[in-house]
Amino acid sequence: MIVLSIVIPSYNQGAFLEEALLSAVSQKTSEVEVLVMDGGSTDGSCEVIRKYEKELSYWQSAQDKGQSDAINQGFRKARGAYVTWLNSDDVLLAGAVASILGAVKRYPECHWFLGNVLWMNKSGEIIRAGKVEKECWFWNKRYLFSNGGPSAVMRRQTLLDIGALREDFHYMMDTELWCRFLSQGYPFRRIGHYLWGLRLHEQAKMSGHNFANSSFADKSHPSWQQKRLEVERIAALYPKGKLESRLWRFSKILSSTAFSRVFDKRLIGKNYHILGKQ
Repeated sequence: MIVLSIVIPSYNQGAFLEEALLSAVSQKTSEVEVLVMDGGSTDGSCEVIRKYEKELSYWQSAQDKGQSDAINQGFRKARGAYVTWLNSDDVLLAGAVASILGAVKRYPECHWFLGNVLWMNKSGEIIRAGKVEKECWFWNKRYLFSNGGPSAVMRRQTLLDIGALREDFHYMMDTELWCRFLSQGYPFRRIGHYLWGLRLHEQAKMSGHNFANSSFADKSHPSWQQKRLEVERIAALYPKGKLESRLWRFSKILSSTAFSRVFDKRLIGKNYHILGKQ
């Protein structure tokens, strides 16, 4: 029985794709499958994928309507009771799959889980670390929660029932989806381990805006308008009170993970592989 399906959307990220694939297939068990949804890359990505196709349950390289569409296609192809996605320039950290399988078996009543994320640079050096607060339904039902990139594992049928990713969202589709889960009465559980390594680099669709030498840095780039539009849509659909937001931020300082956030600063400057040696 397939418990977890890992969907890897990709488009011209050949420089990082092999690392992403290795991070997933090296943790694969009989309960796990990996699918790659390539958008028709022209940078040699398909050659990389073919190296690992015996470890994949499915892969394709065909034009799609963007990342959200590619991920949704993967969700529909998936056979796992639970699904997640891994961007092709990111990695699954050591022990991530075991932590996920343990969580879904320990809490079979839960429809979705959020993990913890390390931020790393182009070469895999950790630049930000710190576990976020545990789940709290009081704050969650007010759409106040921390999520650092795609770190969710979701029951596949529930995901499809509520509509999967909005394909008119290209930057904040994950945030909108998490809020939609909460709005429909599905609280999450936090997996306390670091699961994902989120890579920041010039050509990344989201983090590329932070690099002065990136084509995304120019605020006339249409991506900025799209991001603003998505922020406004989320704010309208899932409003947050200003006072509640301030109180929530203060509560994070006092949370049980506050010490961990300080302690984990020791990881900064090290390569993410260090987690596999502890």
